[in-house]
Amino acid sequence: MGSDFDEGSFKKARSFLMVFSTMLLALWYFKAEMNTLSLLGNSIKFTANTHNLWLVLAVANIYFFCRYIQHLPEDWRKPGKDFEDLFNQTLCRVARFYYSRELHRIAWKDFMKGHDISGITGFKTRATGSPYRDKPKRDGWRMLLPRGVIIEFSLPIEWTSESGSKAGRNGTRALIDPSLILVAYSRGVSFIKGVILAPWFTEHLFPMLYAACAIVVGFWSWQTADVPPVDAPSSVAHPVQASIQANPRAIRCMSESIQAKHSVLSVACVPGADVASPALPLVLKAAPSKSG
Repeated sequence: MGSDFDEGSFKKARSFLMVFSTMLLALWYFKAEMNTLSLLGNSIKFTANTHNLWLVLAVANIYFFCRYIQHLPEDWRKPGKDFEDLFNQTLCRVARFYYSRELHRIAWKDFMKGHDISGITGFKTRATGSPYRDKPKRDGWRMLLPRGVIIEFSLPIEWTSESGSKAGRNGTRALIDPSLILVAYSRGVSFIKGVILAPWFTEHLFPMLYAACAIVVGFWSWQTADVPPVDAPSSVAHPVQASIQANPRAIRCMSESIQAKHSVLSVACVPGADVASPALPLVLKAAPSKSG
């Protein structure tokens, strides 16, 4: 992969990164034993430093991670129009529910200006809003906030006259400056929806998070891998040696049997001991005498 990479390089880099990261996570989760490697039909067996294979895999995944970042488009940080549309829809729906009484009051106040309200029943409004960004006049600490979101609601109204006939008209418009809590809530809900419905997260952000997790797992597995132990002579005494060391009479008896090279005598001294057996290294050590 170099400067001559074709225009589909971003998709290829993403595929390599996802496949290698998935393989690394699968090896870790299923506790695979990485002792052999099949290469072009030939089986290669690792005999030393097998615990460092996790380090090799983690470094290789870092390479694919860097290649993926190098091929990211310039505008990858922007969620795009899909996320903004989801935010606008969510904010309008939440604000319409939260400010429903205020919107109804504004519509009714406007209706009273040109109509005789006697006998009017079934008055209702169906508010529809569209947000836009502006710099509204704010008091106090809210003046320090960045440009806010203003929702312009259209308030078409319907009512039933005294004669029982239904009527309606477009009504007035109302500007609502939603609270910061509603804006933050709408941002969070729309982001969750966008992660599922829009391609921005799965195409740009998720591969990086997924690869970062695999790299951390690789280094952690390398640090916690069991290093093969080095063979060392055993320090545990043979039971026959322990029996001899604890019995001074056995020491004198075994000394005589060693000098005479007498197997039967050595067995009589300590059961199981045979000075003629090369598999039994005898260490004669007198036990300390008890005072008193």
